[in-house]
Amino acid sequence: MKDTIKVVVKVLIPIALAVLVVTTYNSDDRKNTASDRPTVPDGDRAERIPNAPLPSTVKTESRKVRSRRSSVPKTISRSRIRSTSRDLDSRTESPDYSRPATRGPDFQQIYEEQLEVAREKMGEVLDVSDRNQRNRLLREFAITLATENPELVETLIHEIPNRKGSAAFGDGYVFVRHFSTKLARDNPGLAIELSKEFPPKLKGYLYNFTASQWVKDDPNAVFSWLDGLEPNDGYRKNAIAGISAELNRGDPAGVAGEWAASIAQRPDGDNYSRYVLGLWGKSDPQAVYEWASKLEDAGRRDSAYLTLAQTIAATDPRSASEWAIQFSNQASRNTALKSTLSQWATKDSQAAAEWVSGLEDSALRDSNIGTVLKVWRKRQPGEARKWVLASSLSDAMKEQLLK
Repeated sequence: MKDTIKVVVKVLIPIALAVLVVTTYNSDDRKNTASDRPTVPDGDRAERIPNAPLPSTVKTESRKVRSRRSSVPKTISRSRIRSTSRDLDSRTESPDYSRPATRGPDFQQIYEEQLEVAREKMGEVLDVSDRNQRNRLLREFAITLATENPELVETLIHEIPNRKGSAAFGDGYVFVRHFSTKLARDNPGLAIELSKEFPPKLKGYLYNFTASQWVKDDPNAVFSWLDGLEPNDGYRKNAIAGISAELNRGDPAGVAGEWAASIAQRPDGDNYSRYVLGLWGKSDPQAVYEWASKLEDAGRRDSAYLTLAQTIAATDPRSASEWAIQFSNQASRNTALKSTLSQWATKDSQAAAEWVSGLEDSALRDSNIGTVLKVWRKRQPGEARKWVLASSLSDAMKEQLLK
């Protein structure tokens, strides 16, 4: 028995000691800090443990990189005309609407590249045979150019008149009309500056349409610019015509009368009388009459009276006709009467015809009754015929009017 116990002790004691040593070693290993452990690079760890998740910091950085890459376009499209001004100029808005003063070092190269793109597009538009479609495409092209890169017009404008002989009321007119109207909304001064080298006829169009748009947006600014033009500047007349036409359509700012009066009374005002006297007459016909009556030149005076008669006829054709008949110059009187009676006949043909037929001056009556009947027969041919047959006009005059 004693021998058996001795054998067991000899066997168990070494085993117990071995277990104790192993346990102690493992406990000490768990107590080691991270800095005491050997490090393993993330790349190596990922290779050894393929399914291990990436640390959150790496994930975030990966998302940032992907986001930056996705914002870069694969290609830069040249289908649209990009703005040389925006790409290359350090442009800031200025109160005098001046052209940008500084340009980037690569301006000329990029300008030439974009010019070729625009020239190719314009060529495609001008080669369209259908007139209506070409006008529509020209309008779109002009607005795009004015929006994206207006400076290109300095070169392109010289190529438009040479295509299909289109300088007058053709392709050139359509292009300039929409280009200048669009650019004038944003920078009318730049539109004027870009026109310096325009062909004369197209430059006149640009002054007209630019001023017309400008007066709607900032009448004081356009008037100030106009005052700065030399009296002998041939394009001043184009600008005044554009302003007058626009103010005739509407004058929400109430500036038309005063402006027209100032223009008409200038020493060179006769050059613009047919544009501005109507505006002045709308706001103060008596002032126009008094001013015109003091004119020494009979021709200029009659011209002013005629314009005033036409202006009054727009709202009161009977009064205008009764006034026009008093003109001393026969030619001016006949011209004024034809104008006022045409407007009257459009509104009330029978009243106009009865007034004319009642004139005591037979020559004046016979020379103007036809004006009224011409308008009436177009509007109401049956009614006009009945009136002629029932009138007190001579048989010869009736026969002539009914032909």
